[in-house]
Amino acid sequence: MSEAVSRRRKQTREALIDGARRVFAARGVAASSIEEICEASGFTRGAFYSNFASRDEIVLAIMEREIDTAQRSVTELVENRGEDLQHTAAKSRQEQEELIRAIVTQFHALHDNTSAWILAGREIELYTLRNPELRYRYDELIAAHFENMSTVIGVAIERAGGRLTLPLTQFVDILAAVSLAVDPEPVVQVILGLIDFS
Repeated sequence: MSEAVSRRRKQTREALIDGARRVFAARGVAASSIEEICEASGFTRGAFYSNFASRDEIVLAIMEREIDTAQRSVTELVENRGEDLQHTAAKSRQEQEELIRAIVTQFHALHDNTSAWILAGREIELYTLRNPELRYRYDELIAAHFENMSTVIGVAIERAGGRLTLPLTQFVDILAAVSLAVDPEPVVQVILGLIDFS
């Protein structure tokens, strides 16, 4: 396959995923048809089926893309802020708070917390709850995502000289729950409340 065809195919796939996200946010996954996804994407059913075997497959593709984007953002953020994180424990409480707020705000700016994504994400979660085979694959994706995020976040806390006041997996679960907030401040407060820098 030539590079141009491969690039076009990838663009088509991404456009279909974008269209499906919009349709799922507006109508829910179960109520959405392949035709509606194609119409929202500007492609034909043939284009859909050359990229996805079913609606379930595009549901998983949406989650895979969102997870990949979030993981890449957090990893790059930790790498780019590595020097800032060093010796956080030696800083004043105000400096710690300012640094954490800056990092969380930067992550929020990179992460899609629009109401459309939140709706699509919840609709996907509800849909997977009603489809046991799909739920199993969805849970596998989420578990791998949380494991990867735990590793990156653990490295960041270690670099900062902090110590968690609860297990890392619980900390990541709490972060995931509060990170859906449109305002990053709850995330800042959770981090400050659960990491000991003394």
